[in-house]
Amino acid sequence: MKLTPYHPRLIHVLNEDDFDRRLEFAELMLTKFQENPDLIRNIVWTDEAKFHTSGSVNRHNCVFWRPENPSATIEYDFQSPGVMVWGGVTYEGLIGPFFLEGCVTGEPYLKLLRESVIPELQRRENFDELWWQQDGAPPHFANIVRAFLHQVFPQRWIGRRGPVEWPARSPDITPPDFFLWGYLKDKVYANPIDSVKHLREVIVQEFNKVPVNMCRKACENVALRLQACVDLGGAQVDQHLENR
Repeated sequence: MKLTPYHPRLIHVLNEDDFDRRLEFAELMLTKFQENPDLIRNIVWTDEAKFHTSGSVNRHNCVFWRPENPSATIEYDFQSPGVMVWGGVTYEGLIGPFFLEGCVTGEPYLKLLRESVIPELQRRENFDELWWQQDGAPPHFANIVRAFLHQVFPQRWIGRRGPVEWPARSPDITPPDFFLWGYLKDKVYANPIDSVKHLREVIVQEFNKVPVNMCRKACENVALRLQACVDLGGAQVDQHLENR
């Protein structure tokens, strides 16, 4: 019997009503990109990720052997223990990294935005054209955070109960998830990490090495992913794009 090696593809779980919400968002944003071609260059895509000193499982090292490749897909809920890192992907490069300590609620998240992230963005010439994107994590949904974003980015932010509603469970259409965190973890864990202090140092070092051209390609790739989301009726797009 001839056995074929294959690598499992880890994808996020979608609820029944997620498909329509993802489809609606994708269609809306594609329309906005058509109306304003510069918009794709003016969105700040943000997210948090967890790192830990023992590294993370690399699915490329997980090989299964069987007679045929059964569309190697595994659904799972995204969870990652460890040090929390905030990062932003923009067309002009990364924002951050910033570390969030302890239990992150609306107040420390707002403090991060007010004291660190927004002042850095305000130094950019195109600040008044920037759009903000965040997912629906509880700290992001806090009233004080949404009020702040309404003030800083009036009608120009994407998120849970924002001017543009972000569809839940959609890491495949936001650059931090489909690009930054995987790329960064491969770099950070290329060599053993011996302490949390060392981990932080390596994260900062590797974060600052990410080339601007990679950020630009990731931002431009969003439109392709949104179109794939439309073509698939709101389903996950990663495997579809890999098979093209």
